Amino acid sequence: MSATTFQLVDLSPLDTALVDALVPLSVRAAAIIAPRWLPDSEHAREEIVEVATGPGACRALLENGVPRGWAGAEQSSESAWELHPLLVDPDRHRAGIGRRLVEDIERHARDAGALTMELSTTDATGATTLGGIDLYADPLGALARLDVVDPVAGHAFRFWQRVGYTVVGVIPDAEGVGAPSIHLAKSLKPGSR
Repeated sequence: MSATTFQLVDLSPLDTALVDALVPLSVRAAAIIAPRWLPDSEHAREEIVEVATGPGACRALLENGVPRGWAGAEQSSESAWELHPLLVDPDRHRAGIGRRLVEDIERHARDAGALTMELSTTDATGATTLGGIDLYADPLGALARLDVVDPVAGHAFRFWQRVGYTVVGVIPDAEGVGAPSIHLAKSLKPGSR
């Protein structure tokens, strides 16, 4: 039995074989967290090409030569970068793919001088205590009580916490009525965790 090998590569829009392999993976992954975001292959391909041609970093992870996920990030302010998106093959969740991609993207941002990585994750499926409610009455109170509705199904914000991100805010109705955007950030300063 051969050992599993992982390879992180730059994702180029000119690598049509890699893009083609990431399209269905992206649609399946997005369906779990934000079903309206990448509803079909056409939207997924547009997202991949847009991020891959952007000014930041765009990386894919191959497991024994098979694409398992991809991530992108670009500068969002003087010393912060925004990580978007991170899409991992749903069949390979909890296999370290996302963590490897995040660490790689953070390294690229840090090397470019970033001190902070920011990101957001939606709750378009009612998977958290923030989903499906009117947050305007007390957004900070609701955020302080943030939790997952179904611990088995979970929500992406828990992954982000496991890889060192802190919940720093919420935008009510960002993705539609009752579908907030949960904002997270992580320090990339030397010596930070």
